[in-house]
Amino acid sequence: MAAFLEPGLREQDVDRWMQSASLLHSNGDGLGIAVEDGRVAGVRGRAAGRVNRGRLGPKDLYGRQAGNAPDRLRRPLVREHGRPVEASWDTAMERVTRRAPGWCCWPTSGTSTGSRPASP
Repeated sequence: MAAFLEPGLREQDVDRWMQSASLLHSNGDGLGIAVEDGRVAGVRGRAAGRVNRGRLGPKDLYGRQAGNAPDRLRRPLVREHGRPVEASWDTAMERVTRRAPGWCCWPTSGTSTGSRPASP
C-alpha cells in the first residue's frame, strides 16, 4: 500500500506503524498510522481492511494535517472571569462533568447531541 507521509519522511524511517480504523466517518476504514517522534506523521491503507480494502479517502489522507496544525490546542481551556485560560485535564473534565447534565445528551435520531429536541 502507498504511504502518505510528511514531506521528507521515508517509509523506512518511520518509528512504528500502528494499526487503526478511521474515526472520521462511520464505516471504520482500516488504516495504518505512521508514528515519528511521538506524533502522527502519515497514513496508509490496510490491504486486509474489510471495509476499504486498502483505499483511503480524503478525510483519512489529510486528517492528520489538522491534528498536527501549529495552532491546534494542546491543553484544555476553561473560562476564568470570562476569559479562556489553560487548565489541567482534571480541572477541565471536572467542570464538564459537573455542568453536562444540564446542557447535553438529549436523544435525537439515534445519536446524542448537544441540541435540545425541537418543541412541538
